[in-house]
Amino acid sequence: MKKLMDIENLLRWAFVHELPKGRENGGGPGIRSAWDGIYNLGVLGTLVQTDGFSGGGFVEPGEPHRDATLIGEAVRGLEGMEIGGFEDWDAFADVPEMAAHMEGVSARVAARMAAMPAGSRARLPVTLVISAAVTGRGPDWRWPEEPRARMVERAGKPAWFVSRAFTDAFGRRSAIETDGFDAKAGRPQRGAYRKYVVAPDPWLVALARMDWQVWVLSLATLAAELDGCLADWDVVAAQHSPTPWVDGEAASAPRVLEAVK
Repeated sequence: MKKLMDIENLLRWAFVHELPKGRENGGGPGIRSAWDGIYNLGVLGTLVQTDGFSGGGFVEPGEPHRDATLIGEAVRGLEGMEIGGFEDWDAFADVPEMAAHMEGVSARVAARMAAMPAGSRARLPVTLVISAAVTGRGPDWRWPEEPRARMVERAGKPAWFVSRAFTDAFGRRSAIETDGFDAKAGRPQRGAYRKYVVAPDPWLVALARMDWQVWVLSLATLAAELDGCLADWDVVAAQHSPTPWVDGEAASAPRVLEAVK
């Protein structure tokens, strides 16, 4: 009889306890483990070593469970998942009072995703899923501390800025931002404005929130694909909100992952 298990715990069971099997304790070439056959760890190598189960004496002998192999193959298949829908997203709906000071950050993060090399963008869901499985936690979308806006200063005083248009040697028009204070006249230049900076860095928060949404979509994709395909487990989909900063932190409360036996 199959047992119910949520997708996050199944992923942790597969990537922490099953897929590393088959390696020699001494770390030699030995038998290529199912882990290696499923995904080239790349940047996750250090993460895996930190968890203490790769290349050492913590891996149980034997072959990986067949369900773990299927789970790993499904994770590898995430490389074909389309990532999009961020053109008009709002990464900071939880702090509308800060909107004027963070204008354009969400759009720039979305543009960064669109400009990623195709290979890097394709590997992102796989990297996020394996990282969360190994560490036991998903991307941290929260502000590390309450965000605050402060005026940009220069020499201890509020700074002034002006935007000036110019045309380069190739006829391309753009704008540059320069000092907007006329020191000789002792007053701001015509059209000068002041700027604010938000701390903690909203760029990093937006990146983490985009990672969170990609991760939640990846979990849903995996749960649907694996439903009815495993020999010993019935998959329960994750219940995370894709926007917990809007729906409330309870929608993504940290969980203690259960032991899968």
